[in-house]
Amino acid sequence: FKDYGFFVPKNILNKKVKVQGIMEKKKVSAASIRHFMKDSGASRDEINKVKKGKVKFQFTADAVQIM
Repeated sequence: FKDYGFFVPKNILNKKVKVQGIMEKKKVSAASIRHFMKDSGASRDEINKVKKGKVKFQFTADAVQIM
């Protein structure tokens, strides 16, 4: 959510929702991926296997309606 402006309850599993916001396509470098893997405790062997970056999609909501 943009700037952590709001949160939704945890108990909405299997509920229908409508969301509004912006979907962005972002490139993540191999160096960033390796950094995140190191921070999450991945093994050195796993980290060293990462040679290319990736494309990810990020959705930033500015509204959520729980149905």
